[in-house]
Amino acid sequence: MTEETSIYEYARQGLSLSGNGPALWFYGKQVSYESLFEKIDRVAGNLYDRGVRQGTVVTIHLPNCPQAVMAIYAVAKLGGICNMVHPLTPVAALRENLCFTESQWLITSAPDCLGSAEQEFFVDLSCYMGLPVRTLWRLKHKPQTHSAAVPFGLLERRAASLGEYPEGSLLAEMPAVYLHSSGTTGKPKTILLSHSALNHCAANTADFFENGDMQKQVSLGVLPLFHGFGLAMDVHRNLCFGSQLVQLPKWNARQAVKLIKKYKITLMVGVPAMFYGLLNEPEFRGKGISQLAKCYVGGDTVKPELVKAFDDRIGGGHHMFQGFGLTEATTTNCVNTYRHYKVGSAGYPVRNTVIAVRNADGSLSPAGEGELVISSKSLMMGYLRDPQATKDTLFYAQGRLWTRTGDQALIDEEGFLHFQRRIKNIIIRNGYNIYPEQLEAVIRTVPGVLDVCAVGVEEEALHTQKIRAVVIPSAEAETADLEQHIREICLERLPRYAVPGEIVFMSAFPQNAMGKIDRKELSKP
Repeated sequence: MTEETSIYEYARQGLSLSGNGPALWFYGKQVSYESLFEKIDRVAGNLYDRGVRQGTVVTIHLPNCPQAVMAIYAVAKLGGICNMVHPLTPVAALRENLCFTESQWLITSAPDCLGSAEQEFFVDLSCYMGLPVRTLWRLKHKPQTHSAAVPFGLLERRAASLGEYPEGSLLAEMPAVYLHSSGTTGKPKTILLSHSALNHCAANTADFFENGDMQKQVSLGVLPLFHGFGLAMDVHRNLCFGSQLVQLPKWNARQAVKLIKKYKITLMVGVPAMFYGLLNEPEFRGKGISQLAKCYVGGDTVKPELVKAFDDRIGGGHHMFQGFGLTEATTTNCVNTYRHYKVGSAGYPVRNTVIAVRNADGSLSPAGEGELVISSKSLMMGYLRDPQATKDTLFYAQGRLWTRTGDQALIDEEGFLHFQRRIKNIIIRNGYNIYPEQLEAVIRTVPGVLDVCAVGVEEEALHTQKIRAVVIPSAEAETADLEQHIREICLERLPRYAVPGEIVFMSAFPQNAMGKIDRKELSKP
């Protein structure tokens, strides 16, 4: 099927490819392909009856769950735009996001966030859990709703009009999703990805399966759906090619091992910290994990010893494949495969993708060191309401459209990518991007803070970074009270993963030779 269609139409081919096998597993309960698309069509019809049309922005504020998948493809069928937001985003930050993206629709499972949008749908996560887990979950969480919110379950069950949906080919170059990233400058951006960009990304992954049938893959979906890899690689790729996806809403290494063994997981996409977590689990060994033949890792620095340890644990050849992706290029751009593999590299370009380095004079070279640039059919449309940032990032050269990455890299003579460092100031914690400017802006609102600098500090034992906020207090400020106030404001306005784990007070920031804040010095353990 051509990639020049809507993500709904492209994913629907999974119906025939799967033979109506399982599409999703969630806490022991199965959703077949036929049942999934029946529900997607019903949700689309009900959203249409309520006014969702082409260009309508619908915010999806959900963890990995079947309802999130239904919502994404139902909105896509109508030509609406899915604004993907972290499910732990606090109320204040969510309202800011709704305002910026002009989203009047909210689909959420967080009762405390109800009342944030004009039209809201509340998701009871327990609906698709197996009976034992559902019973325990409801006893613990006591599902709530809001008087103005519509239960999402009604959209799945209630008959709706057929509607007049736009043709998939007309939607191909229209925005399908908004994803939130740092852009290439380290400042928060909202990225517009088209339907065709997501479809091309899914199609490119066919190269990963030279030695296996894609329909036979059973994937463990652990990356969140607001994360480009979670959306494009876990959900969209699986549905497009009739694979099975076992959804895990929140990462837990012990639970992941149980799922790997129970469902005979063959494939997993994750960040390094997740795979370290698996290796640290005593039960992650033996015949029960031998079918886990392909694991793709990226989103953070990947050490060769991790790859070797993981391959050795599974046994019998290569099983962990390092890759590189950028949200502005729909996440999957280079990857090691059986066909192209080089130890220590971040992979070889996937099909329909060209990489180069940008020299100081603006010229491009196919090999050498410099800022990595990417040309692909999966490039973003641009940044939402930020034409200058879009102009600074996307450019034409050598007859192609390219995106700058803000990353320093080496491309060797064989075409393999070797990641060196991030040019932009960005903190990565367990695969999540934290933008210092955003964190600093929140902390500066606290009375008693004269200035602040946020940095990442390597935590070798956990194989990730912790967040350190270095604060210059006013002369009259009591640091103990100030620290407490900073933490309260951060918890109120930032996702939990972006709250600093360490707050340090200094009278002045160290400076480098250029007279700028020496972030390297502040990042020392």
